[in-house]
Amino acid sequence: MAEIVKMPKLGFDMAEGTLVRWVVNEGDQISKGAVLAEIETDKATVEVESTYDGVLLRQIVPQGTVVPINDPIAVIGNPGEDVNLDAMMSKPAVVEKPKQIEKAAEEAHIQKSETEIIAATGARVDLVSAEVPHTSPLARSMAADLGIDLRLVKGTGPGGRVTKKDIELFRLKAPIPEITKLPGIAPFQPIAASRTFIRETRSMPLPRLRAAIGRRMTESKQQAPHFYVSHDYDVAALTERRKELNALLAEDDKLSLNDFIVRAVALTLLEFPNLNASLDLKNSSVIYHGEINIGVAVAVENGLL
Repeated sequence: MAEIVKMPKLGFDMAEGTLVRWVVNEGDQISKGAVLAEIETDKATVEVESTYDGVLLRQIVPQGTVVPINDPIAVIGNPGEDVNLDAMMSKPAVVEKPKQIEKAAEEAHIQKSETEIIAATGARVDLVSAEVPHTSPLARSMAADLGIDLRLVKGTGPGGRVTKKDIELFRLKAPIPEITKLPGIAPFQPIAASRTFIRETRSMPLPRLRAAIGRRMTESKQQAPHFYVSHDYDVAALTERRKELNALLAEDDKLSLNDFIVRAVALTLLEFPNLNASLDLKNSSVIYHGEINIGVAVAVENGLL
């Protein structure tokens, strides 16, 4: 029986996603767990896995389309099966329970990657092995740009996965080619200062990630009062405690000073709820939030998350 694949919700505030690329063509066989398509959200480009075995009967939306969450993007079924999209959409949806991640440490490692593999139900799953080389999309793109043969790169990610870090390390260790002066190439001549250039004003659409970064930064600066306090503190006891804890932790799980600062801020917000509040100008009221949410900017290839 044919099944509909819908645009998954890959984040708490995700409302839509851009279908960047179809990995599987119409008429091709696909197995459960295999990558079906790549989807771009406000935060990352992710690989969406198929939750069904069968044949990709129809690609409902073309590449580059912005699709709201839970809207259909594909149909998977048996070879030659008729696809009645209207009838299929009227069927009650079967809700699958999200898979749990076995190790929190693996989840933290996966989140550091530029691309995550996400099930079509929206649940995060463990990385699955693929044909050698098993490479993240970002690392694959970097290797193509740099002319690096992935078969020569040793992957250090889960299951030997080649990551961005592996490509950068390989590039540093690779021999630097000698620069040969080509005959007939004239030396550089600076442009005369008297020439005047008139540049045309133009508009360039932002990728979803950079658009989200700009929107959030503007909202933060315009809607939240900013004030700054400077003070000196003796953190000798804190650094000693951090040293003791890190001696018991694996290399990838070691604590930074930021971890302690974030916890201290969270405890402070619990003690002083006036700081964990926002102004509702529309209703002339103050909203005291019950949850503590602290965001920490993380540097990625094209901006901050």
